Amino acid sequence: MKKKKQKEKGSLFSFTIRKKLLLSFIIILLIPSISIGYISYQKAHDEIKDQISMSADENVKILDQFIINFIKPKMEDTNYFSKRIKKDFYTEAELEGTVNAFSQYKDLHPEAVAIYAGSDNGDLVIYPRADLPADFDATTRPWYKGAMEAKGKAFITEPYVDAVSGNILITVAQKLGDSSGVIGIDLSLSALSELSNNIKIGKEGYPAILSAEGSFLVHPQEKPGTQAEGSWLPQVLEKEKGQVEYTLNGVKKEMHFTTNGLTGMKVIGTMNLKEVTSSVQPILVSTVIFIAIFVLVGALVSYIIVRSITRPLNLLIAATDKVSEGDLTQKFIVKNNDEISKLGVSFNKMVLSLQHLINQVSEKAVHLASSSEQLTASSEQNNMATEQVANSIQEVASATEQQTEKVKESTSVVKEMSGRLQQIMNNTNVVAKTANETNEVVVKGNAAIDLSTNQMKNINVTVSELGSIVHTLGKRSEEIGEIVNVISAIADQTNLLALNAAIEAARAGEHGRGFAVVADEVRKLAEQSSKSTESIRELISTIQTDTNKAISSMEKGTAEVEKGIDLVNNAGDAFSHIQQFADTVSGQIAEVSSSIRDMAEGADQVVELVSAIEEIAAVTTAESQDVSAATEEQLASMEEIAASAASLSGMAEELLDSIKRFKVE
Repeated sequence: MKKKKQKEKGSLFSFTIRKKLLLSFIIILLIPSISIGYISYQKAHDEIKDQISMSADENVKILDQFIINFIKPKMEDTNYFSKRIKKDFYTEAELEGTVNAFSQYKDLHPEAVAIYAGSDNGDLVIYPRADLPADFDATTRPWYKGAMEAKGKAFITEPYVDAVSGNILITVAQKLGDSSGVIGIDLSLSALSELSNNIKIGKEGYPAILSAEGSFLVHPQEKPGTQAEGSWLPQVLEKEKGQVEYTLNGVKKEMHFTTNGLTGMKVIGTMNLKEVTSSVQPILVSTVIFIAIFVLVGALVSYIIVRSITRPLNLLIAATDKVSEGDLTQKFIVKNNDEISKLGVSFNKMVLSLQHLINQVSEKAVHLASSSEQLTASSEQNNMATEQVANSIQEVASATEQQTEKVKESTSVVKEMSGRLQQIMNNTNVVAKTANETNEVVVKGNAAIDLSTNQMKNINVTVSELGSIVHTLGKRSEEIGEIVNVISAIADQTNLLALNAAIEAARAGEHGRGFAVVADEVRKLAEQSSKSTESIRELISTIQTDTNKAISSMEKGTAEVEKGIDLVNNAGDAFSHIQQFADTVSGQIAEVSSSIRDMAEGADQVVELVSAIEEIAAVTTAESQDVSAATEEQLASMEEIAASAASLSGMAEELLDSIKRFKVE
């Protein structure tokens, strides 16, 4: 009872072939589909995040470079004024010229809120003019102190909020050349605000600028000067650059930041991580729909395929059940050439074989019955023959003794021949092994030669391509040299024009002083351009010389590579001849070894046969005496055979009755 329950329980978990195949197909469809969908979604998510991150990094770099490009020229301007303004710039004689120079600069640079110079006695000349307190002392101002401590270099103040306009300002200041005061330029950072407002990071991201102390200078939502707060702030202030993730009002964000090298300002770019998920959402929906359609179509196709497999199997099972009941007329109809059809063909062959077997057994049973009767008659004749055999045994015994002596002589000769053949076979095996090892070495050498030939050809092609590139590089160097000559000529002409402009400005006196400043700057730029073009010309000349040397070396290298290819090809031909010869020798040795092995095996068989004959002859002599007694026993056996033949006839009748239950037609 317990075994029956276990059997029923096991059947609950058993599946038919149809269920197993359908389940396997569905699993095969689901696993790769879900895997591909997940990987596609993840890759799209990472790709979009990388794109937004790259956009944030690029915009941070753009804003950082804009700050440098915005402030660095003003540092050069303060350096220029520090050399031009002298100690008496605030006196009545020089005041008008100083103010005019400041006015011209202000007109050319609208981003400059004010330009001024403070003397070491506290006086200040400023443009545009401003009402200053009576006790105003320039030497107490941070910009004055910072410039004095900067040792002749430009000093940049911390950003601050202008009390009048509310804009963020910075001051670029530098000590005068004679240390009699400080020149300063106030700059508005409104241009940075305009640029940052035009920059978008993703859809909702934005750039911003912080001071070194952590207050907002530029921000789309915060007022300038507002102190920044958040978990991200310590990392931004401590590190030079990097990125940090944080949460603001329940929204996950990622901030990319860098530190401006001139001012110490923190340039940041913020991106909303939710944009990544929302951008990938359509891809996820499309992937799920595609997987669902793919699985449904796959399941339908799988059902059709499984049905085409199980239907003929069921037909084959039904036919097999009938065959097991004795109906050998069943036949499976073959329509295709698949495995099941082949199984059906085998089934048909099996049924035909069973039909043939049953027919044969039936025929043999009939023959068996008749043969048993003949066996009875034959046993009587054997009794008579046995008496004649007894007489012949005596004659066989004497002949057997002579045969034994001859067999002993043959045995010694054959054993000696077998030993020599075995020695020859061992020597042949050693030679064959050596020939095979030689052939393997030759094959490896030939492969190495082929590899070397291909590598030399690849080197030849690479050297040729490199030569072409170097030729092209030489031509480009000549073209750059011509361009440098043109730049040099322009720089010389500009220098001459600047000199003429300076002369004209000097003739104009006070009215041409501003123009003289511009002319002097143009002259410096022309001198720098001339020096740079000369350096470029020398560098190009060196490149052309090195290029010519490289071309010559590569031409020699190409010739040597071609010689190397010829030598490797010759070596390859030699190895091919050696391999052909080794193959021929190896084949011949194999044939010889096979022939000797066959001879050795034949000799061993001869030894065994001769030894067996010797033993048989000895035994035959001894047994001859027993044959007579055996003959008498044989007579008794003949009587038993007659009884067995009668019993065999009865069993044949029973076999015919059993065969009749099979249906073969």
